[in-house]
Amino acid sequence: MLTFGRAKRNFDSGFAIPQPPQPPQSFTVESGGDRIYTSWLPSLSESEADFGGYRLYRAIGKLDTTFEEIFACGFGTDNPELVYNYDDVSPVRGQNYFYYIVAFDDGSENNTLLNPSGSLHSNRFYTRTTEAATLKRKAGSLEQIRIVPNPYNINQEAFLGQPDKLAFYDIPGSCTIRIYTERGDHIKTIYHTDGSGDEFWLLNTDALQVVVSGIYIAHFEQPDGRSTFKKFIVVR
Repeated sequence: MLTFGRAKRNFDSGFAIPQPPQPPQSFTVESGGDRIYTSWLPSLSESEADFGGYRLYRAIGKLDTTFEEIFACGFGTDNPELVYNYDDVSPVRGQNYFYYIVAFDDGSENNTLLNPSGSLHSNRFYTRTTEAATLKRKAGSLEQIRIVPNPYNINQEAFLGQPDKLAFYDIPGSCTIRIYTERGDHIKTIYHTDGSGDEFWLLNTDALQVVVSGIYIAHFEQPDGRSTFKKFIVVR
C-alpha cells in the first residue's frame, strides 16, 4: 500500500519528483602492478546547490555479486573535498575486481512525500565495469616460474568466486605455454603476450573440456627458443 500510494502521488504530480544527480561523465579503471587505478570526470550536476559527492563500490571475483563501498568523497564523508581519482591498494594478486561509481546529493531537495526522503544516487549501470581488473606484476624469467596453487584442489578455492582457476606467476613477458597430460597428450596452448609476469588458466582444454584429476606438465617456451617445464597436480 505504501508503494501504491507513492506511485499515485507521483502520477498526480505529473511525475515532478526530485531527480538524482547525473553520474560522472566517464569512469576509467586501469590495472597496475601493486594497485588498481580508478578515475572519473566530474558530474554535470556539480554546479547544483544540493550536489553531495561520489561513492565508489567494488565487487570481488565475479560481476553478479555484492558490491561494497570502498571510497567516498564530498558531503558527509571522511573526505569532504571532491576528488576525481582513487588508487585501490588492497587487491590481491590473481583475483578479479569490478567497480562502479555513483554521484549523490545531500538530500535537501528530496523532502516531499513523492519519494522516501534522503540522499539520491545516480544509477550504478552508467559506470559499472564489465571487464575484470586484476593486479599483474612485472615479467619474470624461466627460472622464477611458479604455479599456484599446486596441487590444485577443487575443495580449496584459491581465487574467490573463480573456481577452476590456476595461476602461472613470474613467467617471461612473452612466451607460449603448452599443457600436457602425464602421458604426453597435448591438451592446451596459451599464448602469453601482454608483457606481464602473470597468466591464468581455467583448467579447460583447447576443446573446452574441463580437465580431470591427475598430474600435468606445463612447458614454457620463449620466442628465442629457450624453454623449461613444470609439473603440477589437479585434484577433483
